[in-house]
Amino acid sequence: MSPLGASGSGPHGEDVRLLDSLGERHAEFLHARGETATRLLIDRLGCSKGDAVLDLGCGTGATLVSLASRYPGISLSGVDISHAMLDAAASRLKFCRLAERVALHPAAPSGALPFGDGAFDRIYGESVLAILDDPAAEAVTSELRRVLAPGGRACFNETLWREGTPMAEIERINGYCLAHFGIIQSSRTRASLSDWMSFFGSHGLSVISAEPIDAIPVPPGARNAAERTSRLFTLAGRLKEWANPRRSRRRRRFESAARSLVLREQRMEGILFTLRREP
Repeated sequence: MSPLGASGSGPHGEDVRLLDSLGERHAEFLHARGETATRLLIDRLGCSKGDAVLDLGCGTGATLVSLASRYPGISLSGVDISHAMLDAAASRLKFCRLAERVALHPAAPSGALPFGDGAFDRIYGESVLAILDDPAAEAVTSELRRVLAPGGRACFNETLWREGTPMAEIERINGYCLAHFGIIQSSRTRASLSDWMSFFGSHGLSVISAEPIDAIPVPPGARNAAERTSRLFTLAGRLKEWANPRRSRRRRRFESAARSLVLREQRMEGILFTLRREP
């Protein structure tokens, strides 16, 4: 998980850069249904030999490791606005001996992507679009369509508000998250599934499917050697955090704030979108 821009003021008047903090601890699979959902997304992405693939908001690179190790014939790129996330992704890929397989790039705060038109056959993101404010969502989605080849496929795992969630509750939860974590929980203007269908359509992206993550059968399989090595990298980040009093205190504040967010899980569900760029 990583949007293309996020920062905010947290508890006790401190500036909190949640994404940088998560990067420092090597956090992975920060989206609905975690690592299982990543396996589902990879399955829906349908990569083939020779494909150019972009991870939009690559975070600490755990999904890049999975793709690079499972599809040696594809070309991989990742972008993120958090330098701590990118540093962690670079270190993870090196740790897993996959650094030469993936090109990492810093994302511009404007949402502009450093690639040519139609550069990618496949694009994916995990908890990226729904946590952007309206101008950023418009800019990033326009850019992802631009760099996706005509007929290309994109997959996004996004957490949406459940149907019937009162707008007052959405605003309460988003306000709480913005104050404590620097990012909203999920868009209020694109609150429903139909809102997202219209949004993608307005950007020239056809929705092939929109599936509740919890309802999708899990494809068979287990972690491969590179994915097991990647897991060790994640555990090393946690150990470093526990050994650092400042980082450990910050983590406890985040966790305390998250526990105070009543009814968040009951109000939301993960949706896996599979999209196609129209000519």
